[in-house]
Amino acid sequence: MDIKLDPSRDDLPLMANTSHILVKHYVLDLDVDFESQIIEGTLVLFFESGNRYRKKSSSTEETCQSESDEACKFRMPEPCHVPVTNTRTFSSKMGYNDFAIYGKGEKDTSGKDGNHDNQEQASGISSSKYCCDTGNHGSEDFLLVLDCCDLSVLKVEEVDVAAVPGIEKFTRSPKLTVVSELRNQIVHELVTLPADRWREQLDYYAHCSQAPGCGELLFDTDTWSLQIRKTGAQTATDFPHAIRIRYRTKPQGRSVTWTSDQSGRPCVYTMGSPINNRALFPCQEPPVAMSTWQATVRASASFVVLMSGENSAKPTQLREGCSSWHYYVTMPMPASTFTIAVGPWTEVKPETCSPSDQAAKRSFSPSEADFRCASICGHVEYPCRFQNASAATQEIIPHRVFAPGCLRGACQEMLLQLVSPCLSAAHSVLGTHPFSRLDVLIVPANFPSLGMASPHIVFLSQSTLTGGSHLCGTRLCHEIAHAWFGLAIGARDWTEEWLSEGFATHLEDVFWAKAQQLAPHEAREQQELRACLRWRRLQDELRNSPEPLQVLRNDICLNVGYP
Repeated sequence: MDIKLDPSRDDLPLMANTSHILVKHYVLDLDVDFESQIIEGTLVLFFESGNRYRKKSSSTEETCQSESDEACKFRMPEPCHVPVTNTRTFSSKMGYNDFAIYGKGEKDTSGKDGNHDNQEQASGISSSKYCCDTGNHGSEDFLLVLDCCDLSVLKVEEVDVAAVPGIEKFTRSPKLTVVSELRNQIVHELVTLPADRWREQLDYYAHCSQAPGCGELLFDTDTWSLQIRKTGAQTATDFPHAIRIRYRTKPQGRSVTWTSDQSGRPCVYTMGSPINNRALFPCQEPPVAMSTWQATVRASASFVVLMSGENSAKPTQLREGCSSWHYYVTMPMPASTFTIAVGPWTEVKPETCSPSDQAAKRSFSPSEADFRCASICGHVEYPCRFQNASAATQEIIPHRVFAPGCLRGACQEMLLQLVSPCLSAAHSVLGTHPFSRLDVLIVPANFPSLGMASPHIVFLSQSTLTGGSHLCGTRLCHEIAHAWFGLAIGARDWTEEWLSEGFATHLEDVFWAKAQQLAPHEAREQQELRACLRWRRLQDELRNSPEPLQVLRNDICLNVGYP
């Protein structure tokens, strides 16, 4: 099923069959080796299949929507050679109505057969013709397809979650005699725990990820995907709901940038574009496939590990010269938002702490959520800050600034002074910050953009430090705006990314005017001038862009990550 693509003409294929089965949680356990420029370790994935694909039973809710058992079986369709332009799939809640919009969504467009109007685009595959995957030899076993590129997959195995001490409380039906069904029921109960049990859920995810394997799974890789099969598992419901993948990245992997910082010391960072995270770990890349994750990363003790996690991780010394860092998230997010940066970063701290800095030091964790807040969100269940009365009044979330040692002075003089007023300005316009904390990192000189926002962390180019407070401030405001538009609320597919960019571009002017404490007429004049400059730049770009690139949902839509 390998696809030959022309990078100058074709879009990256979204191969993961998210219409069949969804990753609900990733557990990564990784080692970073700068000598070999390889990240190596294990990845444990916890799945949930859609209820429309469950086997027939006496329960109406678990009855397959098809009239025949044969219709409940899934075979691997041929991959589509046309770029993906509409990734609609089902919800990550058991209702599976509208998974694409993180907030309140549209009505389900599925028909009687349970398929969406664009199911084939949702998984990046064509449903017009069924065939066996390479080496399947006519078998009708369910095939799990994950987006994967530039990775060496060494082993894939099922995880025996039933062997975890105390896990039996997740067994709703003790009468199950088929061991595989018992394991899958345990995972189902685990992934559907209510939001107020998030800490217990993370702990059990960690314990399950360390459980022994209970049988290797067949797998194959091609340029863009990892395909996994278990003999005899003919539906997504039968397929193991917890699997472990041992793998390593490749030095030339396009999701991982091995380089040196401005002080000449080695570092590595990842960013969601242009190839998303498929060369960092096997995953489901379509932006509608949202999941939570936790990661343990080991590196030399001289390095700092920053990630897009909810917690401000502290290093744990494992042995002399080696430290371990642990991060997690409880808000379901697309895999493309997973970000990591490992390097000899220096934390830039203020010489004296202002009252606002002192107030920002206290972070509100999900365990402190106060659900007495009147607002009701329409997204999947998780410990949401928008329902946290304490978080609603937190104008300035805890934040840190990191940079190479040689840029510490410039960051202290410029960037550090801007973070608090920009965060406060954002809160005055949009209210509760979607994320509990923020790290800002000045990335190496080869970073290809002025900035990139990920949950809990923002990458900024060193160029923002040389353009005065206006350039640094507006760019910081732009990336902060993406916390609401692009992250908390995201596109259904990459062709709709212009929406989040449009909101962030507009709000950077609004935030920056408030951060500067401009008078209303001054703010209006500044915004009008910037709007005029953008309009002229857009006209120039249209004159110099091929016509197909000027149309939404065209044949060469760019599949990039969130800036």
